[in-house]
Amino acid sequence: MNTYTWSINYMDTKKQEDSLTNIVVCAQWSCNATDNQTPETTASTYGYAHLGAPSPTDFTSYENLTQEQVWQWIYASGVDKATVEAGLDAQIEQKLNPPTVILPNPWS
Repeated sequence: MNTYTWSINYMDTKKQEDSLTNIVVCAQWSCNATDNQTPETTASTYGYAHLGAPSPTDFTSYENLTQEQVWQWIYASGVDKATVEAGLDAQIEQKLNPPTVILPNPWS
């Protein structure tokens, strides 16, 4: 079973829109997977979640944002956690069992 580490690397913000300030418009995320074997095999990916327009009635100021809240926005933007993790599983499987290999010439 692989272990996944998800991170929010940074967030792009818009300084002001109407009366709102420091509005998160995009979040860059990454996910790393490890197969927990010796030696470890790893895979990683990253992406950008473009977030929708803020709601003036349901706005959280930048300094009060929580990681959980931003993850909810990222997943709501279309990032599918299960699909990302399945893709990382496939990368690890391909590293462990490559479909093709380069062998030395038999006459060497």
